[in-house]
Amino acid sequence: MNGLREQIQADLDKPIQRCLRWVSLVGAAYLLARIAVSLWMDAAAPRLVLNLPRGLAALVLLGLFLRLGAGRLPPGRLQLFAAAGLGTVLLLPFAQLLALGQASSTADLMLDLVVTGLLLRSRWLYYPALLVPAVAWMVLLAARGVPDALSWQLGVATACMVSLILRHYTGSLIASQAALRFQDLSRRERQGQLIEELEEALGRIRTLKGLLPICSHCKKIRNDQGYWEQVEKYVQERSEAEFTHGICPDCARELLREERERRASKG
Repeated sequence: MNGLREQIQADLDKPIQRCLRWVSLVGAAYLLARIAVSLWMDAAAPRLVLNLPRGLAALVLLGLFLRLGAGRLPPGRLQLFAAAGLGTVLLLPFAQLLALGQASSTADLMLDLVVTGLLLRSRWLYYPALLVPAVAWMVLLAARGVPDALSWQLGVATACMVSLILRHYTGSLIASQAALRFQDLSRRERQGQLIEELEEALGRIRTLKGLLPICSHCKKIRNDQGYWEQVEKYVQERSEAEFTHGICPDCARELLREERERRASKG
């Protein structure tokens, strides 16, 4: 039963792993594009402050993409790798806010929070990954006196709500899929057991087929070696049948008549 549950969990992890792989690739491409735009448009000082964490995050995401594609992910470590990739990406908005005081990266943070609800199924990883960045971001916006801080804070709170809703409903879908998968595998396993039991039962059944040469007088049957055997012995050796002996009414009347005739002849 435990092996069956592990197989189901592995089957459910596959779509999450594929999703994380392609999200990693898209995220890395987005960060590299942001670096290219920054090199073209930004000044030298902001360029260094912004592109260094972007480059680091892009390398982490590319490494995660390659590792997932190669199938080298250790069992049970999918959630940890997802949390590591998301955590790396979450550092970028904070770097931009702390270095430049720009709140425009709040949109990036909101997207990261929504994706967190889709990828992190472990509550011990999900709630810290959701609440810690959201609360820290709201505090930083208020502390640094960012214009329209309240609007940005409402946007972050909304992203948290969307993330919670997505996680709840995707979790329900995954649980339903796991239950159906478990029922299907259990049914198949039971069917396999029934087939094995049926084949074993059929293997114990032996039948007599073909023409049986039987003596018309003594009713003995000739076996494959040419010897004549009693019907009971022949059938017992070639089937699961057992014989119990009795006497039919016709034979009983015949024996009784013969016995009376024998006694009368003696008298």
